Amino acid sequence: MQGKENFSVVLLTNWYNQHQSALAEALYRMIGDRFTFIATEHSKTIKTIGVDFSVPFLRMMPAEGEQYNACRNLINCADVVIIGMAPDRLITDRLKAGKLTFRASERFYKEKPTLWNYPHHLAGAWRHHRRFLHYPLYMLCASAYTAADCKRFGSYRNKTYQWGYFPMVKEYPDIDAIVKGKKHNQIVWCGNIIEWKHPKKPILVAKRLASEHIDFELTMIGTGALLPQMQRMIAENGLSERVSLLGTMPNTDVRRHMDRPGVSCLPLIAAKAGTQC
Repeated sequence: MQGKENFSVVLLTNWYNQHQSALAEALYRMIGDRFTFIATEHSKTIKTIGVDFSVPFLRMMPAEGEQYNACRNLINCADVVIIGMAPDRLITDRLKAGKLTFRASERFYKEKPTLWNYPHHLAGAWRHHRRFLHYPLYMLCASAYTAADCKRFGSYRNKTYQWGYFPMVKEYPDIDAIVKGKKHNQIVWCGNIIEWKHPKKPILVAKRLASEHIDFELTMIGTGALLPQMQRMIAENGLSERVSLLGTMPNTDVRRHMDRPGVSCLPLIAAKAGTQC
């Protein structure tokens, strides 16, 4: 690797969105034009709402052509590549050349591998991870359980490191004023409206509260495949005046909504067996 003042970094993944933008902007401030963010998928959909696509370090990588070749050259020549959700073939050449590469990932298994799906998980672990065991590929763990998932199938031995999403930190000058200003009958739920985020549960809570004549407001932020189903549940249970579906919005707007309620819900799968939290 070159000296610190000259080394180059490529961050390679599928989307440029709010989860990567803060880190990407920080890297650009540190090393300038020697940092490039390469996104393999182009659509500026709801996943990227509120994100600035005019940043100078962003490159979109098509499936072929001159721009594809230019991105491949950046990947192969960079001193360091951090790969997220992108095809393994894009880093194979640089690994064979002995170039330093990091994979950044959340946990692999949202549910505990069973006897029935174990062969599938074993094959996947070999195809995407273990076959690179003797190459300079390291794991940046964006979950408390990623390292354990790697160890389960013998991947990244002594090659796992703590990582994260590095969102912008907002400092509050007066926490007591924030707490005092909260609406204690308001609930805000934020997440992708998909099956393993269990978006039905807050609506079932709302149904229970309404049946017991408890005053409340429920706001749900996000979108996803189950959104039409959630809309039907709200209508069928007569909750339209108490439950609001706001869709997606920039992080700054999400934060404003999360500042107000007495109860905030952030759905996740946390335990090794897939326990809902």
